[in-house]
Amino acid sequence: MSCWIVDASPLILLGKINRIDLLEQLAPALLIPAEVRAEILAGPDRDPAKLWIQSESGANWGQSTIPIPTEVVAWDLGAG
Repeated sequence: MSCWIVDASPLILLGKINRIDLLEQLAPALLIPAEVRAEILAGPDRDPAKLWIQSESGANWGQSTIPIPTEVVAWDLGAG
């Protein structure tokens, strides 16, 4: 089974257009890294991505604590 690992940008942007459901419909499995969750949860209270993560729907997706490869860290993209 394949799995999608999602970062903050798709969640935030899909939330702004009220289409996070696309991830729920298309991803066979979805992992949201802990750093991504933390970045979104630190955002504004009314942010749709934050509200989704705090909802039952968002809470049902797996949370990953996979270490970030050093090659990716070197890109300086930020944790989320």
